[in-house]
Amino acid sequence: MIKAGRIINLAFLLFSFCFSQSSLTKNQKITNNLGFSSGVYANYGSSNFEVDGFVRLENKTGMFIESFSALNYLDGYAIFSSIGFLKKLSPSSLFGAGFSNYFEQGNNLNELFIGSSVRSLTTFIFFELSNFQKINAMGIFDVNHYLPKISYDIFLIGTLSQELNQLGGDLFINFSKLTKNRILYGCILSLERFESNRLEKKAFQKNGVEYEKFLPSSIIQYGFYNNFYIGFNFF
Repeated sequence: MIKAGRIINLAFLLFSFCFSQSSLTKNQKITNNLGFSSGVYANYGSSNFEVDGFVRLENKTGMFIESFSALNYLDGYAIFSSIGFLKKLSPSSLFGAGFSNYFEQGNNLNELFIGSSVRSLTTFIFFELSNFQKINAMGIFDVNHYLPKISYDIFLIGTLSQELNQLGGDLFINFSKLTKNRILYGCILSLERFESNRLEKKAFQKNGVEYEKFLPSSIIQYGFYNNFYIGFNFF
């Protein structure tokens, strides 16, 4: 999985709490105009073992600040943070906007985002501050809206971004269950892009003589991934 995919994954985990699943204002009574939510999870799958955790603060006016961190013993750590606001437009629709930052060793990305949630569909658009023409998008479809009797949550997630100057996307399906004891468990199955190398024949000239040489070239391919997780929500 390429780094951009990991950024989208972290964004999805944060914003799904914010939009697609019940917002904090629905899950708890906010006292003193401030609500708090957090969780810790253990993950295992195609990306090996990883520990994740998030912290979120929200007030009654819709302003929020949140941070999600991931620690993988192979890839190191990553931190995704955002600050913004949510505006309820109707009983079934929300609008939000804000600023997000993704940080890991050797990589730092700052973006502005806008998002909306209408019934079963949530969408986000991210604008990179270093290159405003480079746009990433994410959509989350709530399957439970049409299958309300299912005892667990199902989300379909699609992403769109440009990698190696190629526009492409990734697909995810997330199954999860939150128990009365606040234990959250589930799995994510995905079809994602990854970067690999292949040898390509290159022709060049030197001193008037034409040569051919095989050189490594980066390409984008697709692979299937899985991730199983279990954790505890504090709210």
